[in-house]
Amino acid sequence: MVDWFRIDDPLTGDAISLATISRDLRVQKQLERELLHLNEGLEHRVLERTQQLADANKLLQVEAAERQHSNARLDVLQGELAHAARLGAAGEMAAALAHELNQPLTAMGASVEAMKRLLMDGNAKSIATIQEIVDETIEQVDRAGQIIRRLRDFAARGDAQKSVELLQPMIHEAMALAMTGSAAQNIHFTFGLDENALSIFADRIQIQQVLFNLVRNAVEAMSEVEHKELTVSAAKIDKDTIEVCVTDSGPGMTHEIREHLFEPFHSTKRNGMGLGLSICQSIINAHGGELHYQPNPQGGAVFRFTLPSDAGGEVDAE
Repeated sequence: MVDWFRIDDPLTGDAISLATISRDLRVQKQLERELLHLNEGLEHRVLERTQQLADANKLLQVEAAERQHSNARLDVLQGELAHAARLGAAGEMAAALAHELNQPLTAMGASVEAMKRLLMDGNAKSIATIQEIVDETIEQVDRAGQIIRRLRDFAARGDAQKSVELLQPMIHEAMALAMTGSAAQNIHFTFGLDENALSIFADRIQIQQVLFNLVRNAVEAMSEVEHKELTVSAAKIDKDTIEVCVTDSGPGMTHEIREHLFEPFHSTKRNGMGLGLSICQSIINAHGGELHYQPNPQGGAVFRFTLPSDAGGEVDAE
């Protein structure tokens, strides 16, 4: 808005016309008040949101601490459960020691009887033979001791004493123990070893226990069949895994038996404790492998278990 007014010039006394322009600032002041109000509201909301974030952060920290405590407790509980499971497995193995130790003890008993007869002869040739028998007996005593020590270690720590082992002699030793007695007569045995599956990383005694159980079960299963065919093979199925397979030509297993095959205290044998396959599965699982059953297409049973390969380790082949 323009306003005109007249004033006198103080030097000349002449009248001068002046114009002034005025603006209505009420709208601007209203906008400034509204902007101030918005700024105050924004600051309040920022402070409020900051406090909410701080509270949420504290809650997250508390939850993280509780989660860490829960995880630590879970680790403790898992360790306790694992130890309890090992003790349970050790109890099963202890109950089955009579089965596991029967072969070396029987061999020792037979050796002692043979020595008694040779001592009665009293000739020099008999003395040399007795020395050989004593060496064999010492080996069986050592094997029995190793089985007991492995059981003690398994119960105490849950870990196997693993090392790189040659597979062929390991299988042959277990076969020599399992293929004794009249039940093993007239069995045609075939052994197949993949040239890429020469060695494994495992506890030798424990894996020989598995092989002994599986082969002995196969021998007993074929006791009443005419065609007796037993095959043990090993092959490398990938760069880190070797599979061992035990196949027999026995009568096979019914569906009811297969349902409880690896459960402890389920046995088809009259005097069996039903622990052999359960223990075998525990040993293989402890090695990071798996034990499975499948029917033999030609009749009989096939048991397959996997083991870690030697992981690039070297062994003395002598």
